[in-house]
Amino acid sequence: MNKGKIKWLSLKNKYGFVTDEEDKDYYFYLTEEIIKSKIDIKDIVEFETFNHKKGIRAKNLKILEKHSVEKVKCPNCSELMVPRLVIEEKNDLMGTIKKLSICPYCEHQTMVLEESEIENSKIFSQLLFLFFMIMITIVFVYEFILN
Repeated sequence: MNKGKIKWLSLKNKYGFVTDEEDKDYYFYLTEEIIKSKIDIKDIVEFETFNHKKGIRAKNLKILEKHSVEKVKCPNCSELMVPRLVIEEKNDLMGTIKKLSICPYCEHQTMVLEESEIENSKIFSQLLFLFFMIMITIVFVYEFILN
């Protein structure tokens, strides 16, 4: 038996990849039994390997340890999912990088924000609010002086 970590999976298409302790990836098919066990990315599993015409594959996966990850609701299908970084797109105008994740249930692409990006977004929103409050105050003072 081999031991590894779930690298990626698609519940919709019923397959995934597990990485063993030597960093080798194996394709596996999601059986109903595995799906019922609520298998998810980064779970530690035990598995057997077998020869397939397309290479060595994994079978008989058994979860040894669940990886606790905060799940988010997919905006498209409302299923709870673990955000998975799969795509990075550069924005040519701003030079920023968008990080996208794909829902394993409906394959909808959604934006992923890291902790620092969320904090920066909050600070930016607060500064923007402060700016508008100052501008409104200036307009009111100017109107009061003119009248």
